[in-house]
Amino acid sequence: MSDFVPAKRVRITVVETAHGGKCPMGYKLGDEFEVVTAVIPTGMCMWAWQAMMPYITALRLEGKILFSDKPDEIEICCPDNRERVVFRLKALPPLKR
Repeated sequence: MSDFVPAKRVRITVVETAHGGKCPMGYKLGDEFEVVTAVIPTGMCMWAWQAMMPYITALRLEGKILFSDKPDEIEICCPDNRERVVFRLKALPPLKR
């Protein structure tokens, strides 16, 4: 019997944009992406992905965000402070096989 535990999915949702939402990637409130593998979702900004990746990895592999009010989710800001896009990362159950 295997001890393999499938990784959780992570939903990425745009929850805030500043400066009238003028992000070069065109993100708008409510835009969503889902992470189900180690592949960057289509349309995801690589700079935002780099800021989120450590937290996505933790959430996918049963980790908890200890400094968050909700241990299965966290909000991360894009590192481009001129365009400020905030993403909510939320752990979801793994896909059924």
